[in-house]
Amino acid sequence: MDKSRRSFLADLACAGASVAGSALPAAAAEKRHAPDDAVGMLYDTTLCIGCKTCVVACHEANDLPPDNRHDPLHDMPQALNDRTKNIIKLYEGEGEYSYMKQQCMHCIDPGCVNACMIGAFKKREYGIVTWDPDRCVGCRYCQVACPYNIPKFQWDTGFPKLVKCELCNHIIHDPDTGTLPWDRMIAAGYLYSSAGENIAWGYPDPQAVVGGWMASPSHRANILSTTYRELGVGYVSQPGDQPNVRRSSVGGGSCVPDIFGEGPFTRYWTQNFGKRNTVFPVVILGGLDSIIGAVVAGIIMGLIQQFAAGYLDGNWGLNGTADVLPYIILLVILLFKPHGLFGTHEIERV
Repeated sequence: MDKSRRSFLADLACAGASVAGSALPAAAAEKRHAPDDAVGMLYDTTLCIGCKTCVVACHEANDLPPDNRHDPLHDMPQALNDRTKNIIKLYEGEGEYSYMKQQCMHCIDPGCVNACMIGAFKKREYGIVTWDPDRCVGCRYCQVACPYNIPKFQWDTGFPKLVKCELCNHIIHDPDTGTLPWDRMIAAGYLYSSAGENIAWGYPDPQAVVGGWMASPSHRANILSTTYRELGVGYVSQPGDQPNVRRSSVGGGSCVPDIFGEGPFTRYWTQNFGKRNTVFPVVILGGLDSIIGAVVAGIIMGLIQQFAAGYLDGNWGLNGTADVLPYIILLVILLFKPHGLFGTHEIERV
């Protein structure tokens, strides 16, 4: 039976209304707990004098533009906005006053993470809620889901971002450049689909480092993950470079600065894990409009990468052929099949 598009959408709306009308039984959400080594920020309202030095420091650390929309001569934000990640506000009442700090709460069960459909918001194993600009599509569901009205959207730019406090997560992993390991991977030409990092300070030898990582659930998960396919290890010795680094309760190195650390430490260790991104050649090779083509192309590309990494790199002394060979094969096939293996010549849009 043929149906017009209008009648089909009308039937679909009625079906959705009937499903919505049959309420499901309510169930209590599982109670979650913060990890033992999670980080956070303690704000003491009894000590704050409202100097807003923390607001200035946040602007400098995150390279935020000045918020002089309320005062053309001064950087004076009045509330959280697309240029301000934290704010100190004065509350008065009945002869008394108090300064309150407002920023992202980094909830144990964040509403923004649950609402984000494509995983741009993530709750990290060390407690911080982060936002990935490379994944975000600008749907702003996070703004609706946040009970504290924290995420702010940049409406006045052609390439908008969501602005929220990330507890200086970019500084935690690289205090010198303020970049995350994922950014450095991309800058080095490593286009990944999955990536992870373990870092540690102050251990005397590799055995002690691995022992500390294996005793930490989050670091152990990186080491034992079956998702990653490649591993890089780094080591550097710089006497007295990091005198203030916290050590975890299990003896493992922590990537979180702490003024109560033991030091100076002289040895620094890092592991980087990754799985390279081959989504683009898979989709093109299979055909943009073919699900079967994507499955077949994924198998082909996987076999090509395994052959290149295990045989060409291993026996011929080459390096990186697993990254290059899929694109070479893709170009050769497209010369004979411009629409991919299973793609159609004309795609009808309805």
